[in-house]
Amino acid sequence: MRLDRRSFLQGLGLTLLSLGLFDRGFRGEVGRYAQALDKFSGRKFALLIGIDRYPDADDLAGCAVDINIQKRLLIHRFGLDPADIFVLKNETANRENIFTAFQKQLKDLLTPEDFLLVHFSGYGTTITTTQGKAINALMPVDGVLGKSKAVINNAIAVSTIEGFMRSLNVAQSVLVLDTSFEPLPRGEYQYLRGRAYPKPLSGSANPSEIAIAEQLQRNLLQRNLKGKSLLKLSAAQLTGGKEFAINGTNVGLFTVTLAQYLAAVNPKATVAEANTFLNFRYQQLQILPEERPVPNFAENNLPLYGLIPTRVMLPSAGHVVNTEGSLTEVSLLGYSPEVLQAIAPESEVKTIEAEPKILVITTKNGLSAQAKTNDTAPTPDTPLQENLRVLPRNLTLRISLSDHLSRIERVDATSAFAGIATVANVGNPSEWADYIFDAGYNLFSLSGQPLPALFPMESNQAIKSSVENLQPTLEQLLALKWLRLLVNETSSTLQTQVSFNRLQPKRSPLIQKVSPVSIAQAPKFQAVKVKPSETLTFQYKNLGNATINFIGLAVSPKQEIILLTTQNPLQVEVNAGKSPELTFIPQRPAGRWQVYWIGSIDPFTKFQAQLDRQFSNLETNTVKVEQPLPLIRSILEDLSAVTSGGSESSKETYRLATSRWFSGCFIYDVTENVPKVN
Repeated sequence: MRLDRRSFLQGLGLTLLSLGLFDRGFRGEVGRYAQALDKFSGRKFALLIGIDRYPDADDLAGCAVDINIQKRLLIHRFGLDPADIFVLKNETANRENIFTAFQKQLKDLLTPEDFLLVHFSGYGTTITTTQGKAINALMPVDGVLGKSKAVINNAIAVSTIEGFMRSLNVAQSVLVLDTSFEPLPRGEYQYLRGRAYPKPLSGSANPSEIAIAEQLQRNLLQRNLKGKSLLKLSAAQLTGGKEFAINGTNVGLFTVTLAQYLAAVNPKATVAEANTFLNFRYQQLQILPEERPVPNFAENNLPLYGLIPTRVMLPSAGHVVNTEGSLTEVSLLGYSPEVLQAIAPESEVKTIEAEPKILVITTKNGLSAQAKTNDTAPTPDTPLQENLRVLPRNLTLRISLSDHLSRIERVDATSAFAGIATVANVGNPSEWADYIFDAGYNLFSLSGQPLPALFPMESNQAIKSSVENLQPTLEQLLALKWLRLLVNETSSTLQTQVSFNRLQPKRSPLIQKVSPVSIAQAPKFQAVKVKPSETLTFQYKNLGNATINFIGLAVSPKQEIILLTTQNPLQVEVNAGKSPELTFIPQRPAGRWQVYWIGSIDPFTKFQAQLDRQFSNLETNTVKVEQPLPLIRSILEDLSAVTSGGSESSKETYRLATSRWFSGCFIYDVTENVPKVN
């Protein structure tokens, strides 16, 4: 598909103008983006490799799904022609076919003006060069040759794949690797399955691998392509590739997180922006430690996935796949995994077009759903926005039982959690999990780390009493889960802006959330550092035509919830002469803090009643919430009041309209080591 710069700019301007967004600061951004795309005048190609079934190792489960995710993203979000996407799955993804794809199929098609993306999901390993150096490698389906003592490591070095890509000499090439080269630490990541090859192999590479690598190096030197730019995204930078389940379907955590970012947040992201988002999300999921510094990624102003079609100039929750009879299949790549797992039937999406159509979700399957509409059938490929988020009132924490527990311990734990079924339930290993119940009969994150502020249980304590002692903590964690599920900063259409600002030595914004989001103003996802003694402010702007009520809640490193709006919700009027502010000094303890601002054009009456019940005659500016679950549920009741309308289904669900509520999460680290600000 060819799209020159002039056509791109014309199409972009028409798209934004039709949606009433052109005068929101887009002009400069459009110009900068177009300049970065001058070199793209060719076609876009992709080679997608996914292997679940290896004849000599336990099967993986999410690699073929990863390939389908990438294919849908490339076609429906980035405009690739399906005929220009080459797919190798399972038995077809052998060494010979992979090499042929580079040396014949792609070589015969690609020109210096083209774009190439290569994605691999499967097992990874290491091989040893003739110089004795261990290098990362990918396992094709025939990654092991021979039997017993005559086994040959037939893995393909990552550097070989990179050499093939550079030798094709295209305008831009991108390599995405959702794999692992080192096994996960023993005892950690029990719920998340790793993608490092599980069996010991001879470290030596196949002799033909060495010969091909040397031939590629000579070819690159002769053609002066050795320094050819290649962008790479690798799960290895984030503790390796891992699989987990969404709505009963296994997927690669790295692939699905990247897809959500490119679909719903920033399809024109650079490699540094994408890596920063991935690092941030992994920390939120407690897969990476919060204190882990963000790596310095190479700066490159080119959009990672190349030029995007003009029809997708707004972030998207997904797209229409096809319609059969009365049902429409929709892809929901733009939803965060936690929200996608939680939403219930009757949730709605709407088409992004001049006359939007409402699609009501009936069933979910992995990252897709079936939906119905009273309108005419939507056109395949039409992008979608979230319209109504329906969440079950009986939602609970999902607890996975550790592999370390004995069979009897697992039976006892299942029985004990059944006694607090309104708060937490034991899930099957193939289902979504929030936490792990493990050694010492305590709770751990998905990466196997003990939760903050939890003390080891007594060694002789029974499982039932351990779970009973955990109930207050579980209720607090469920309240935090509800807070996360309320975040809709990439899908809200409520017109508002919330800024987090530093005042000294001069006023400067640290984080800014604008709703509705746009590609030109994609939100940044990175924790900022602040000192415990400096004065900071949150500032609010109402960009719409109705008063917005805001509630502020902070979450400490100990998972405590602190109310910032203690007297009543903060009201932000339309066209307020001076934007309202909340000034505060960061509290201890040091570590990662999260602040949730929940705004609504509807009154928070039930929240106010719960506030009066818990904190009568309160005069302090902030207060720790001792009973967070009823307080958060009162917010859900208020947000759902208008859209529920007394319907029968509303007795079992909360129904939240994206046009009436906004919830954003601001994350900062309290530390003495803050870079000096000029």
